[in-house]
Amino acid sequence: MRIIQINPFRAFSSGRDTIENVLGTFQQWQEAHDHLVRKMMYDAPDFLWFEEDLSAEWIWAVEEWVTQEDVKPYELIEFEGGLYAAAMSVDGDDDINGRVYSGILKWLESSGFELDERHGRRTMGHMVNPTEEIKNALGYDQMYQRIF
Repeated sequence: MRIIQINPFRAFSSGRDTIENVLGTFQQWQEAHDHLVRKMMYDAPDFLWFEEDLSAEWIWAVEEWVTQEDVKPYELIEFEGGLYAAAMSVDGDDDINGRVYSGILKWLESSGFELDERHGRRTMGHMVNPTEEIKNALGYDQMYQRIF
């Protein structure tokens, strides 16, 4: 288990939507607006999470000069950051992802930390392969699962 701190940052958000729309319409828009994005942890700028109703939300950190007008039709938000428990998982493997998530929750029970279940504070996934070289060597994408 690793405890990390994510500092507050500004981002554009998909808003809560179906995973199909988030990985479809929103992702297409994001790719066309990549010049707004600011890379952060592991040379990546984004976090994706699911809410209780299974809606998804994907946020992308932005450069300081970006305005609400630049991100229309999406919203510019302030992500508050915080402390997160993080563990490595394999992207796309639901069995491994489930076991990693369960392990984080079990660790959390005796850690002295609390689970924060407010909107936008769910388990977040973050791809940590900064290059194709790492993915090719491992045979899969690494993903951090984060909760607190």
